[in-house]
Amino acid sequence: MGVVWRVLVGVALGGWWLILLAGPASAHPGIENPYVPAHVVTTVALGVPSEEPSPMVEIDVVLPPDFTLQGVDSVPGWQQELGAGRLRFFNGNIPQGGYAQFTFSGTFAHKRVVELPVTTRAADGTTVVWDQAQGAAHPAALALPGYPRGSLPPGAGVSASGAGRSPGPLLEVGLVAAGAGAVGLGVAANRRRRGGSKLVAGPAEP
Repeated sequence: MGVVWRVLVGVALGGWWLILLAGPASAHPGIENPYVPAHVVTTVALGVPSEEPSPMVEIDVVLPPDFTLQGVDSVPGWQQELGAGRLRFFNGNIPQGGYAQFTFSGTFAHKRVVELPVTTRAADGTTVVWDQAQGAAHPAALALPGYPRGSLPPGAGVSASGAGRSPGPLLEVGLVAAGAGAVGLGVAANRRRRGGSKLVAGPAEP
């Protein structure tokens, strides 16, 4: 096996390994686009997966003190309640493996890394609090008001592209690497087949 062939195999396998690593980390509440503007009204889309065997029926979101809430969009099948510094969505019914998205608007007063704790409750009473640091078992939803898209502020962790169903940077890199490796392997294999046929074929009969 030549050097180029070994490199292509390594790229493809490395990409799939990154995909496997990134997959489980993406199944947590997250803002679909964390790169929101600061100092102006913006829309925030929060995605929350249902992970427990019992259906997810309630979601609480804690808003940062410097966030001014402007409005909350209604979600079919859910009721909502606005409190001081928090949002509550209840009477829903999302089975395990399902996904709910809640959209609200407001203004982030400062450019900074913002973590929004999210609490999910299932019909059987199971409660999960997502308020840990990025990279932990139950990370809070992450927002990056004022930061340019693609930048990763110090301390933001590996989830700066959001979560929910949005792929993180690790998953994106893995997909690109796996795809590039697979294409390269296909091209290399095709060239080897062509080269082999030329070596085997003898001179044409007169």
